[in-house]
Amino acid sequence: MLPDALAPWVMDVWERMQCPPDYPAVSAMVTLSGVVGRRVAVGPQAETDWMVVPNLWGLLVGRPGLLKSPAMEAMLAPLKTLASEELEAYQQAMADHELEELAFRLRREAAEKIARKRLAHDPTADIAGDLLGSPPEPPVLRRYLSNDSSVEALGELLRQSPDGILVHRDEMMSLLKQLDREDNVAARGFYLTAWNGDSGYTFDRIGRGLNLHIPALCLSLLGSTQPGRLVMRWSPPAT
Repeated sequence: MLPDALAPWVMDVWERMQCPPDYPAVSAMVTLSGVVGRRVAVGPQAETDWMVVPNLWGLLVGRPGLLKSPAMEAMLAPLKTLASEELEAYQQAMADHELEELAFRLRREAAEKIARKRLAHDPTADIAGDLLGSPPEPPVLRRYLSNDSSVEALGELLRQSPDGILVHRDEMMSLLKQLDREDNVAARGFYLTAWNGDSGYTFDRIGRGLNLHIPALCLSLLGSTQPGRLVMRWSPPAT
């Protein structure tokens, strides 16, 4: 049932690792969804505007020693390569930006000197044309992956990478327990909103500022856990 482009890769990892085939299959699909994000949407109905974003959430469940983590890491390798290439390009762009910013400051100082001389001779002179506009915008690092971030930090990452990112937690229960705390109700709502992949979200905080708008929360989620921890966490209370 896997796409033809993924099936041979998944089969190769499965045969070499001798792990359950579900592990590399699920990991590959969720990792791919983290890259695609909001770049593509599916229209299930021809006569409506209903669109579905293909971000996926996946959880590998298995006993220790079944190679859950190595299977995930094998399928995450291309994504980490993309992230490394983006970081290298970002560092070069930042070096270029520093030179552009320095040149802008020097030109602005020279323009201000010219404007002051004109005002000294004519206090009513129109100097708006002599002054430079806004400084050059700094480059933005395209992020593909996050491991341990607060919802505020995730929101900022999504503002910089609006197509979406992948949240990878090797031990998913650490995230679920964190979200289950009463003081993390807002964080739980953030993740549930991000499940659709197309819902907007706005932060309004005194410290961080108002109207920090994200056009659409789009998170793919990948992690693993053990059956015992899952049963202990979700079993109904005894009566």
